[in-house]
Amino acid sequence: MPTYAELEGNLIRLQPIQSGDAKAAFLLAHDDRVTRTLIWDGPTTQEVLTEAYERFSGQWHQGDTYHFAIEPLQNPVFSGSITVRSETPKSADIGYWLGFPYWGKGYMTDAIRLVTYFVFTHLSADGVHADVFAGNLASRRVLEKNEVRFEGVLAQHHVKQGESIDACRMVLGRKEWEKGLGGFRPAIENIV
Repeated sequence: MPTYAELEGNLIRLQPIQSGDAKAAFLLAHDDRVTRTLIWDGPTTQEVLTEAYERFSGQWHQGDTYHFAIEPLQNPVFSGSITVRSETPKSADIGYWLGFPYWGKGYMTDAIRLVTYFVFTHLSADGVHADVFAGNLASRRVLEKNEVRFEGVLAQHHVKQGESIDACRMVLGRKEWEKGLGGFRPAIENIV
């Protein structure tokens, strides 16, 4: 399993989250426009987030969870994150968020393309899925741009601030990825 990965697409670079990313992440994540469609309500303090990001770097060596920072190529600052969790040896889940100033620029579409490449090429998974809040059409759209298709509704799958929320299960199998995006290669790929 990889212990480090840096991937560069057309618009963004993915690299492991570092504790130094916590300051920018805290400012971006303290925005209701960002957190209202996330299971996570955002960090309570920057220190809590710094400690979490320090733990995240250790998870790379365990080989089951990979937390990436998203950085635009034209302005290389932390703009959000995308995480891959191996649920079984052949299946992975992805979760992601992007700071509001970076919405609508194609960054998350690029990040999902890079992460699905990572999952199928370097983790040898047979499938990947993401669960998005039922009303989060923008999140569904970026997944669909990467061949990730709607599988079904998970009724009352999440609880956010005491309210039950339905989720849409979005899936991509290896065969569909190979057929649609299997020829994709990152502009830069540094995997250790």
